Amino acid sequence: MQRKYPIQESGYYTKDPQFGDLVRTALEIGFYVFPYEQTNNSNGKPREIEQAKNIQKEIKKRPKEKFLIHCGFNHAFEGIHETWEKAMAARLTEYTGINPLTIDQIRFSERSIPEFNHPILKAFKLTEPSVLIDKIGKPMKVENKERWTDIAIFHPKTKSVAGRPNWLFNNGNKTVPLQLNNVDISFPVMVLAFKKGEDINSGVPMDILEVENKTDLVNLALRKGAYEIVVTNQEGSTRKFQLNAE
Repeated sequence: MQRKYPIQESGYYTKDPQFGDLVRTALEIGFYVFPYEQTNNSNGKPREIEQAKNIQKEIKKRPKEKFLIHCGFNHAFEGIHETWEKAMAARLTEYTGINPLTIDQIRFSERSIPEFNHPILKAFKLTEPSVLIDKIGKPMKVENKERWTDIAIFHPKTKSVAGRPNWLFNNGNKTVPLQLNNVDISFPVMVLAFKKGEDINSGVPMDILEVENKTDLVNLALRKGAYEIVVTNQEGSTRKFQLNAE
């Protein structure tokens, strides 16, 4: 909250540039961000209980505020879980009396290859995240035995834009070409783009890309602003330079 950006030790998923920027953006627009993961190396039922209790503590501190809880798959299920008894979302209802709006973004997302995609996802040519509704306007759920989420999100299939996934450019990012011909370092390399002013030794980059050859076309996905570019290889050699994205 004080630093206003995530670092490598902030969490597990937050090390990913897109997830890290989710936290960064939330802070920029005024969200209060808090951790709720268990801290006792517990798993299964004890983990779900501790997660829910950690969130309950935050709700008690801010009873009049709205909460957006971003969790891994399965933790958002309501109802009865066959191995945990209850997932975090159902435990939260148990401890607070609040019936949360639960949203699944996993079940109908694309898989590693198109053949593995869910038949419903295959049937639609989506261009944006979508929710299916029935004749009376009720959204489609995800249901599994005695557990469920209130809404299921269908994400469109990935397309390539300038050699990068198209969804990288859905949040204000622009294509920023980068020439590496004159960088005196052995390839392949990793190119990391850090927002200027953030610690490049511990921070989470805004974008990261592996480049096989110095003649390869490199397109970063960045918002307008100033960045510090770090180019590093497997030998540990590093080169740094400044970049302004227009």
